[in-house]
Amino acid sequence: MAEANRIFGFDGWQRQTIAVRCVAQAERLIGARGTSRDQKPGWGVTYTARVRVTVTAGGLTPLVREGSGAGHGIDVDLGQAHESALKEAETDAM
Repeated sequence: MAEANRIFGFDGWQRQTIAVRCVAQAERLIGARGTSRDQKPGWGVTYTARVRVTVTAGGLTPLVREGSGAGHGIDVDLGQAHESALKEAETDAM
């Protein structure tokens, strides 16, 4: 977003999240692989997102593009795993 602001100006573009979807949620072990004592129970979550970016800079006809992305969150806290996965999916789509 900082790069888009630099290129197009703060008011020269906008981003809209069109859709988000949780496509997977499962319990999993978290930590170093190979030794079970270093692992602890946690969650793995995956989201997909679709984002629309509209550039209005320069007084020309607005340029609209859409992109899709996926994000994965792994955490001992289920809410944190969802938050991480959702943010990553939106960023990847952008």
